[in-house]
Amino acid sequence: MARTSRTSGRGRRPSRPSLTGRGRAAIVALKGDAGGWFVLAAAVLAAGFLVPWMSARSHQQAHRPDEIRFLNTPAWVGESLLEHVGRIASRQCSDSTAPTQGDLAAMHDALERSGWFDQVRRVRWISGDAIEVDAAFLTPVTTVRDAYGDVVVDGAGRPLPDGTCMDQTGASIVLINPRHNRPGRALAAWRGDDVAAGLRLHELLVDHDWTHQVQKIDLAEFDRTGTLTLVTDLPSHIRWGAPPGEETPLETLADRKIHRLEASFRSHGRIDQHHTGEVDLTIASHLVHR
Repeated sequence: MARTSRTSGRGRRPSRPSLTGRGRAAIVALKGDAGGWFVLAAAVLAAGFLVPWMSARSHQQAHRPDEIRFLNTPAWVGESLLEHVGRIASRQCSDSTAPTQGDLAAMHDALERSGWFDQVRRVRWISGDAIEVDAAFLTPVTTVRDAYGDVVVDGAGRPLPDGTCMDQTGASIVLINPRHNRPGRALAAWRGDDVAAGLRLHELLVDHDWTHQVQKIDLAEFDRTGTLTLVTDLPSHIRWGAPPGEETPLETLADRKIHRLEASFRSHGRIDQHHTGEVDLTIASHLVHR
């Protein structure tokens, strides 16, 4: 399904000049006057040149694209974002002529540099005075909080452009205390294994009945001990341990940790069991409260 960003309005077609009653009277007054006939002839010649020029200009305007259509846009992309990326593309197009291949290539490059797209597959001019863009938007997954504030990232740790916010209607788990700050260029993945590990754990924690109780994934200890920590809204600190799939030989496996959190939620109404200290999930035999 194509969603549309309207980028320019089509100008009103110029009308040919017509003579009013006063104009006709002026022509009658010129009869018999040689100078008047000269002025009239000059006016007719000027009109002869003016009408084709106006017709050609109107033809050019009629072929300028009125809108830019983005194909298969995901549900999270709103109309304001479509208008924004549509303006990015339209700025690469000539103001007076139909888009050339050079214009379309410039649009393609500008959209790729914008930081909104995982891939821009094709930009083409289609019938109906529209440009069609086949591109895949980045998918926002969660937020990482670094020294500069919060930034939304996709599943590969690539930041979306500044100003992007996660939907506040659902649960949102923020990754905090990364070793490195955000990358400085569009589509670059976050440096360091800690953010990648936090994103893998984030994927495991979403879409549970208790997900809303997890506010943060703390990465502070990861580089030193390989440990990830959950921070609940109580607050409580739940020691998760290694990223999923990288558990040490005596550590509880990820699926067993999830089972323990679900059991605590069913029996206590909270995954932290109302404990304001630390809950350790890593020991294979039992939970430990500190």
